[in-house]
Amino acid sequence: MSPQVNLVPIAPVEISQILSLVREFYALENMVLTEAVAKSYGALLEQPEWGRLFWIQFDGAIAGYGAVTFFYSFEYHGRSAIIDELYLSADFRGQGIGGSALAQLEHFCRQQGVACLNLVVAAQNDAAQKLYAKHGFETLKRQLCIKWLI
Repeated sequence: MSPQVNLVPIAPVEISQILSLVREFYALENMVLTEAVAKSYGALLEQPEWGRLFWIQFDGAIAGYGAVTFFYSFEYHGRSAIIDELYLSADFRGQGIGGSALAQLEHFCRQQGVACLNLVVAAQNDAAQKLYAKHGFETLKRQLCIKWLI
């Protein structure tokens, strides 16, 4: 039987609750949650045209969260999105919840007119890589390059 997974939009007033899970995610990924990064979650909640944050609920309990942000790309045929973060608390992993949440995020993006869905996964995160490949994501032979402007 398939798990009862629902995506529920996160409201701006729930910023402290989401940041609690973000801290867990950042610790797991060995990333630093700075004040500037924390503020960016609130900014996204206030600007839905930039993307959305969702609670991932499993049988009514908050299992994690997902973040989708939008952009435009000629290469990716117009309006595109990135699953910027997909996080499940430890107790909810390995039960099919991530796959269900991923499918629902894809459905949401299709409803938003997204032509191409992207994501970034850590090279050492084998479990996530397997999940994403199972759901049709392919690894491009490209290198992500960034330059901080702030």
